[in-house]
Amino acid sequence: MGRQPVSLRKYGIDPSPEFLLVLYCARTAPDSEIQASLAGLAKQITDWDYVFHFAEEQGVLLFLLHNLYRTVCAPLPQTLLTSVRRRYASRSQSLLVQLREVTSLLAVHGIRAISYKGPTLATIVYPHCNLRVSSDLDLLVHASDYRNASKVLLDQGYLAAEDCGYKCHLWHPIKRTDVDLHRALAPRWYQFRFNFDRAWERAVRLTIPNGGVTVTFGLEDLLIVLCVDLVKDIAQPWNFRLVKLTDIAELIDNIEHINVSALIDRAKSIGLSRITLFGLLLTDRIHSVSLPAVIQEQIQLYSPRLHKLVDLTMRLMLDEKSSKRQPTPKFPHEVRTILNLQDNLWQKLCVIALYMVRPVMLISKYGFARVTKFFQAFWWIKERARLCEAGRFAKPIRRKPEARSSAEVKLNTDIGLRSKNTS
Repeated sequence: MGRQPVSLRKYGIDPSPEFLLVLYCARTAPDSEIQASLAGLAKQITDWDYVFHFAEEQGVLLFLLHNLYRTVCAPLPQTLLTSVRRRYASRSQSLLVQLREVTSLLAVHGIRAISYKGPTLATIVYPHCNLRVSSDLDLLVHASDYRNASKVLLDQGYLAAEDCGYKCHLWHPIKRTDVDLHRALAPRWYQFRFNFDRAWERAVRLTIPNGGVTVTFGLEDLLIVLCVDLVKDIAQPWNFRLVKLTDIAELIDNIEHINVSALIDRAKSIGLSRITLFGLLLTDRIHSVSLPAVIQEQIQLYSPRLHKLVDLTMRLMLDEKSSKRQPTPKFPHEVRTILNLQDNLWQKLCVIALYMVRPVMLISKYGFARVTKFFQAFWWIKERARLCEAGRFAKPIRRKPEARSSAEVKLNTDIGLRSKNTS
């Protein structure tokens, strides 16, 4: 079934040709209608450097180059595609080697680890796994094994770069490998419940291209996890990238291998039904995927609120003039997004309670003085940004000094020397 090019203007979004070109190319195989649009958009591009930079920022640079050379025959040097592919292929191979080493190491210590996203997701979903650019490894372990797993990696030379509570970012300075070690899929105050033991029972063993074997989610669980990850990035919009929608769209293309009834029942049982349907509906709006009738019926149960939330998200994430790029507080947006996607009232009350005690948790962790300084700095930056927008901090125009004759310069110099000698 052919996919029609998405029309963002009917949702109140007026994208530039550069943005549309990147969006239309963010798939492995655009249909004939989209290919015709690509040819027209490519002729309107004047700044290709901006297009490449934006596509790389969104994680879809290889998709862009692949589709441009395959469908448009853009006037770009072939060496560009070759060099970019070679650079990312080398990175992907390195990550695959490290994935095999890390999962084997954790297994030796009796730690169950589920690999997802990154090279694992590329192997499952994409026909050409090198198209999916990966920058790190994501591993989910049981909460009781989290500290032990972190210690095992630290003993192997990894350095703890950042601890977000629900995950720890580790970095190996010699192997130059990033590992995100998760004990949960999202921060605790999001109330996104996910049973690790049940997921482990349904997990599958995946043979990765370098000959190793890793454990990953079944397709139903993987689709739920990708929707949770998408919502997490939308709640924190500075993390959002178009490749997250591409991952879900490519997985939906393999919907015949997914048990849709089991997917819906599983999402309901863990309180992630609305989040899953939101991710599927947003992907359908952007990439015009073919959702099964059962999923469309479930989406209608949450209408019109779910459709309104998707409309708001599209304007926020896809509009190049969106306020998410302005220096405004993101906290209200984060709370509103998480509350609107909870399945029941009890979950919403838990989210509100956890957000209320969050300052106390920060004080207990970092100390009152550090937290107070942080909030003072935050409000100072916010107030200065507001005044700058109002024009009250406009930079004064420095006028050039008027030209003076040599006689005037000499006279002023003599006066200055006399006053200095007098004093």
